[in-house]
Amino acid sequence: MYSADDSIPKDRMLYKYHDYTCYRRNDAGYSTQPGPELEGWVRDAGFVNVHAQKFIIPIGTWPKDKRFKQIGAYNLLQFQQGMEGIAIGCLTAITGDDKPWTMEEVMVLVAGTRADLKDSKLHGQYDFYVVYGQKPPMMGEDDT
Repeated sequence: MYSADDSIPKDRMLYKYHDYTCYRRNDAGYSTQPGPELEGWVRDAGFVNVHAQKFIIPIGTWPKDKRFKQIGAYNLLQFQQGMEGIAIGCLTAITGDDKPWTMEEVMVLVAGTRADLKDSKLHGQYDFYVVYGQKPPMMGEDDT
């Protein structure tokens, strides 16, 4: 999550939510930004005629464009549904040298993030990658 117009300062809970949860997921060995790597992974797996496209997905109804406003509303809904579970799973676990958060600390972060999500002046968005390719023909198969 980022803001193309720098409308999400680092002191906002929305920024902090993503910063804290992504740090913990990365620390646990999970990639939080696999999108830019997908095309290479598909090619490395042997697929041919690989196509990749990046889409910008807003979070919330802040876009002026009707289509992006609707996409942002759906993205906001899915984010709101999962954010508490993600925060609990990431922040209350022991990873590396970090001390686990208490449930109270997590709930304060989640409540502040929910409040920020209602602020139409914060223009959060994600990059969503779509990558596809063809399995190469096997030896002796028709390659048309």
